[in-house]
Amino acid sequence: MQNISHDIVPRVTPHYHKWCQIYGEIFFYWYGTHPTLYISEPELINEVLSNKFGHYGRVTPKPFVLALLGRGLPLLDGLIWVKHRRIVSPVFGIDKLKMTMVLNETLRLYPPVTALIRKTKQAIKLGQFSLPKDALLLLPILAVHHNQKFWGPDAMLFKPERFALGVSKAAIHPNAFFPFSLGPSNCVGQNFAMLEAKSVLAMILQRFSFSLSPDYKHAPIAVLTLQTQHGMPIIFKSIEV
Repeated sequence: MQNISHDIVPRVTPHYHKWCQIYGEIFFYWYGTHPTLYISEPELINEVLSNKFGHYGRVTPKPFVLALLGRGLPLLDGLIWVKHRRIVSPVFGIDKLKMTMVLNETLRLYPPVTALIRKTKQAIKLGQFSLPKDALLLLPILAVHHNQKFWGPDAMLFKPERFALGVSKAAIHPNAFFPFSLGPSNCVGQNFAMLEAKSVLAMILQRFSFSLSPDYKHAPIAVLTLQTQHGMPIIFKSIEV
């Protein structure tokens, strides 16, 4: 079996990885005609995603994204988002099974969404930066999750036990883990997704042992979401007598 490295930031987001080495972990760049601030400090990320006064909104999705996702909660904003969130929240509030540490560590190393983008609704000051209206803010989930400054020298290792005391104490900064976003606009389906993953994993482990096929090639890429470029062949073996 090949030696798999979890250090995937240079492969998945090579441009941002290179720019961070040159300009630091917070820098401006232009995305077309939009000034964009790349932010990898959890404190500032939390301020943006908490959005207590409505200063930061979602960007208008591209047509192909709308075709794929429709007008669901991830693409709504303002009062219409509040209305829909109140309707669907009770449906996703159940979580009974306890296999959370393994799943959280997996989500840390391989978050489904590698970055979030927000837009300023008015001129505003964020930390030491004065931002104009309609400036973009890129919040790099993957880069923060792999940053040794927040996760220690073993950040590239798969260690579920780092979540033994809960999410807020897993890293040096309590907001360094946000695979489902943060604050009031975090993913409404978070609990349901975790419950579904735990249920499926529990059912599999009751009946099978499994391992990666020798044919597996570790090549994560970001195509709307983080996924494997060549698929993930897995060998299952029945443990039932």
